[in-house]
Amino acid sequence: MPKQTWWNLDPAKREQIEYEALNEFAQYPFSQASVTSMVRRLHIAKGSIYQYFTDKEDLYVTVVRLAHERVLYALRTRIPLTLYRDADMFVLLRRYFAESVSVGLDFPIETALIQRSQTDTGPAAATVHALANHIQRTFVEEIVSSAVESRSLRPDIDKNVTVFILESLLERMIPYIHRSVASDDHGTEDSVRESATQIVVFFDQLITVLDGGLRSRTAER
Repeated sequence: MPKQTWWNLDPAKREQIEYEALNEFAQYPFSQASVTSMVRRLHIAKGSIYQYFTDKEDLYVTVVRLAHERVLYALRTRIPLTLYRDADMFVLLRRYFAESVSVGLDFPIETALIQRSQTDTGPAAATVHALANHIQRTFVEEIVSSAVESRSLRPDIDKNVTVFILESLLERMIPYIHRSVASDDHGTEDSVRESATQIVVFFDQLITVLDGGLRSRTAER
């Protein structure tokens, strides 16, 4: 966790440090990311960083958490709360995947950092993996609980099977989106948007498969 001095820092300066750290860790694995490069771009002394963070690992975990928070906040604001409360699981999943693609386009640095953090093997790997797993588990539990209440899931399929399927799907989703869209450095804006549209179609077809296999036959479509 950051030191109290971090929260006492002027918000504009804090945003500058966050920006440089997000970019550095999004571009390089933890072992290759350089605090020296960050402070050089910030025009501050290297020791200044350690007034706010215990070490490089502390800084890394902080910005990975920030990336997740920004992406999650964007998703929450784009998906109405009424949809979480009232829509069945398959409607919500379709909206969630479509908005995830849009958020991936609008937050490419954060998406790239989340993608990298999921495969990084540095000293903070366990912490950032646990963070991602907690976020995914919370979302899955929300929509599965909603599906159970609305009786939109087949009663003969164990709830844990549905949880396993959805968690596996979410685990693969961000890398898939990032590879297909955010990492397309040479594509024009139109081509990237076209790729995003194709990804939405792909996920919609995937949800159709899940819908056909998991939905209760007595539930309304």
